[in-house]
Amino acid sequence: MLSSLKQAFKELQRGEHTAAALENHLDSLEKKIAELLAQAEKAEQDMKTNPTPSTDASSEAEGKGS
Repeated sequence: MLSSLKQAFKELQRGEHTAAALENHLDSLEKKIAELLAQAEKAEQDMKTNPTPSTDASSEAEGKGS
């Protein structure tokens, strides 16, 4: 019985270690997602406040030909 209890505690400790590692990884992913979301929101806001004219190839060709 003592050996099975010892084994159970070993497995529990290993599980806790794995859970902690997963938590750290998820925290890192959450931070990266938040940064990407902030960048996307800033880019969207910048586009709303400072719209840029279209620069597709057909517009440029028409402008140069005149």
